[in-house]
Amino acid sequence: MTPKVNRCLIDELLADVVIDYEVNKKRSLKKVKRLLKLHLAPHFGGWRAAAISAADVRSYVAKRQQQGAANGQINRELSMLTRAFVLGCEGGKVLTRPKIAKLQENNVRQASSSAPSLRRCAPNCPRRCGPWSRSRTSRAGGRTARC
Repeated sequence: MTPKVNRCLIDELLADVVIDYEVNKKRSLKKVKRLLKLHLAPHFGGWRAAAISAADVRSYVAKRQQQGAANGQINRELSMLTRAFVLGCEGGKVLTRPKIAKLQENNVRQASSSAPSLRRCAPNCPRRCGPWSRSRTSRAGGRTARC
């Protein structure tokens, strides 16, 4: 065990996430940088990574919910924190990581059209895509396919 293990700051782990996204050419790099800068770094910045517990993460979640953040947004932030700890474990910077539970998301899409409205508009659909668009609708989760 090296002297640096369990002594690194969370800032180093968050920087590793940015490097990981750059190396893997992830398209969401800008979003990740923004998310880390605006939310995770201000809250956890300066903390030793090994000192962050599940209770600390829960307090972060509660703070973000009080700020009005949606559960989906908080889950993206928690994913970045989880990724930071995974990279830290792989890199030998931390030995353990906290249990980070995700929140339940309520983002079920609403169907853009109902079955009766589809039956009304199906006859007006061009012949070349009529049956295909009708069968495609059920596979698209209730959303109509474009002709």
